[in-house]
Amino acid sequence: MQTSRRFFELPREVKRRYAEKDGAGAGYREIGAQTFEADKPEDLRESFDLHLDTPDSVYPEAEVPELMPLTRQFTDRCKELALRVLYLIAVGLKLEDRCFFDKNHFEMESKSFTGIRLLYYPEIKNPSDVKDKQTRCGEHSDWGSITLLFQDDVGGLEIKNVEGKFVEATPVEGTVLVNIADLLQRWTSDRLISAIHRVVRTSRETDSGFPRQSIAFFLNPDNKAVVSPLDGSHKYQSITAEEYIRHKIQTTYI
Repeated sequence: MQTSRRFFELPREVKRRYAEKDGAGAGYREIGAQTFEADKPEDLRESFDLHLDTPDSVYPEAEVPELMPLTRQFTDRCKELALRVLYLIAVGLKLEDRCFFDKNHFEMESKSFTGIRLLYYPEIKNPSDVKDKQTRCGEHSDWGSITLLFQDDVGGLEIKNVEGKFVEATPVEGTVLVNIADLLQRWTSDRLISAIHRVVRTSRETDSGFPRQSIAFFLNPDNKAVVSPLDGSHKYQSITAEEYIRHKIQTTYI
């Protein structure tokens, strides 16, 4: 995460050179670019999204040249791990075709929204700058199949449990947090539930003055994959992964 932090610590005008453009879905987003809760202010975080087919020009090669090779190597490892997790889920669900999920994540290199997001929650030096009800990241679920989350030791991530209460997802060194996302919930007719989560400020962050960092790998189905309940029920209407995710993008980015 030290490499991604080097990018986020660059001057604002430099980071803006790599801003997401024309709905491409890749690039830098500054504070205020996204909100998950319509009745609350924008999220207090920055992000840098990189898809598997992101062109070299999006990377800040002049300022942080090692970012491109490191993130591409990291993404390759994440792909392997995520597909192994999906295979085990297929086994657990007793799917006749154990490779069902593999077949629906076959074109992730160029025809899906699969990718990583570098996340940075900068130090808030003046608490009075925080608006009423404003959080680090509002309550939401992820949109695709599964998410692999790598977080630092600052904390702040909270997950809603089955009782509807938010509990802290305490960072554990050397572990990867796996979130079920929306489209996998639709595929499994709610046997697997998409994780509702949020990020709040913690006393450790406030006391230490350290920023919070994390990296999320979003594994999304191929754009053309049709997601419908695998049990043959009509609990959810069939929809392509691209239709679902584009709708989510349109409703959360400012």
